Parts: sequence; C-alpha cells; structure tokens
Amino acid sequence: MAKDKGSKASPHRATDKAVERLRDIATGCDALRRQCPAASALSTADRQASSGRFRVGEAAVLRAILDVVDARPALFSVLAAHDGGPNPAAVETSPAREALARKEAADEALAAAELLVKALRDDSLVSGEAVRALTTPAYAIIKANATVDAALRDEASEAIGFYRDSVKPKSKKP
Repeated sequence: MAKDKGSKASPHRATDKAVERLRDIATGCDALRRQCPAASALSTADRQASSGRFRVGEAAVLRAILDVVDARPALFSVLAAHDGGPNPAAVETSPAREALARKEAADEALAAAELLVKALRDDSLVSGEAVRALTTPAYAIIKANATVDAALRDEASEAIGFYRDSVKPKSKKP
C-alpha cells in the first residue's frame, strides 16, 4: 500500500482504485459487446418499428400459444413455410421457442446492463460535480484576470478558447 508522509495512506489510492475499476468495466463491456450476435444489429428505423417489444407477462402468453400450436399442428399447417424451421411441410415451434428463450435472456441482460449504466452515469455526474465545484469559480477568476494578465491568458488559453468557441452566436432579431 502506498504511503505518504508518515503512516497515512495516500489520499489518491482510493481514486486510483476507482479509476482502475472503471477502466476494467469499460474493457469488460467492450468484450461483452463483441459477444453479442452481429445478426442482431438493427438500424435506428428498424429498431423503432420493431414488433419485438413485449408487454409485461406477454412472453408466458406467447409460450402458451406455442403449446397450442404443438398440441394441434394440423390446425396451424398453413404456417409451416413461415415458422423458420427446416421442414417446410410441417409447422415447427422450436425456432420460435429458441427465439423466445433468447429474448428473455437478452431482456435479463439488458435490465442488468441498464442498472450498470445508471450506476455509471450517477458516478460520472457526481464526479463531474466535484470537478466543477473547483473549476467553475477558478475559471471565473481566470476570465476576470486574463484581460490584464498576459501570462495568465497564455497559461489558460486552452480553456479560454474552448469556452469562447462553444458560445452560440446571438441571433439577429428581425
């Protein structure tokens, strides 16, 4: 464990560990994303128009429908060519059941990922607030003094330029 002056632990050690964990999460998420099937990629328009959203409890109802199809295949034989199965002459529910299992697993993973995203977003916002608590008033001091202090203006040129360039031009009123 890193030590600073005497026996006190370094105040940066916890931050270093947190940064390391966050970078590990980013690396892990990238690896997990690469494991997602490429065939699942949709365009924005396809995503918005998809009929793949289920209501709460609908998966169980759809499974029950598949049970009925299995119990009375002759009644549903007209669907054989559209069921995704290898036999075009017989209705098969196994492709739909596999897709349903995959959807339920994807929904579980999505719920867990959304909790992770929420936790990361909250951490990012809290960390950003901590940075702004010092940098916002510091920038105000820089801006107030840069007009008369050329050395300060040069030292802070990156920040001054960034904030100057990000200001939207005032629109001319008709």
